[in-house]
Amino acid sequence: MRQLFILIGIFISLVFASKAQTATSWESAKEQGSSLKKIKITHEHLHELPDIFYQFPNLEEVDFSNNRIQHLPPSFYTCKKLKVINLFNNLVQVISDSIAAFQALEFISLNANELVQVSPQLFSLPNLVQIHLRHNQIRHLSNYEKTITALKKLDISFNKIDTLPASIYNENKLNYLDAYNNELEFISSDIKKLSALRFLFLGRNHLKYIPEELAYCSLLQELDVVYCGVINLPSSLSNLRKLELVYIDNRTIPFYSNLRMRYRQTIQVIPNGKYPYRFSQ
Repeated sequence: MRQLFILIGIFISLVFASKAQTATSWESAKEQGSSLKKIKITHEHLHELPDIFYQFPNLEEVDFSNNRIQHLPPSFYTCKKLKVINLFNNLVQVISDSIAAFQALEFISLNANELVQVSPQLFSLPNLVQIHLRHNQIRHLSNYEKTITALKKLDISFNKIDTLPASIYNENKLNYLDAYNNELEFISSDIKKLSALRFLFLGRNHLKYIPEELAYCSLLQELDVVYCGVINLPSSLSNLRKLELVYIDNRTIPFYSNLRMRYRQTIQVIPNGKYPYRFSQ
């Protein structure tokens, strides 16, 4: 019984310690100073962030979602230990080259902002696992020299992107790529190099064709090509043993089902105007 009380005491102390390292106001943040690990200030109609981040050298996570922030102050980029940045639903327009300061970054969300420009430095951060850029005004993603060795999830849906950067096909850990509702006209045959790819969403684009080489992505589970511009799906997709769900529209000519996989592969015809129709939406 005594050991149980000791364990409970340790748990409670850890909970309080965790709370002590999280700030929900600027006053609390300044009080904690160098011991601060997380700032969470959401739904506060913030238009700007104070230029005081040099006071938080050990900061690991920020959540400023659902505000009105347009720019990040210079001192923000001094927080080199940041692992999580959540700026969902703000008014940020540019990801500058200064993003390269965050070498420890693992997760970034800039969904539902006003982004028009994204520095290729974002795609060179070595520990970044998830990038969320959904619902912005991005027209172009530049090639980048260094691949993100950790990248697993990339969401660039609901933008105006005309082509995927060639470098993206070198992300050999990428298992989730959502490019739904863009202006893509071309998918490279190099997609075969995405050996870990499991979820690929290309609906609502202007594609001329889908390369047969997609069938080299042997782990592919789910494919969305609803109104993607393609009429004929490559027959090689029928040989994908892991493929379970394919979303098409009523104009699409699907591949012929492989009799060996007929109980696994499901092709769903999505009526025009139906949304959402898949779990990730």
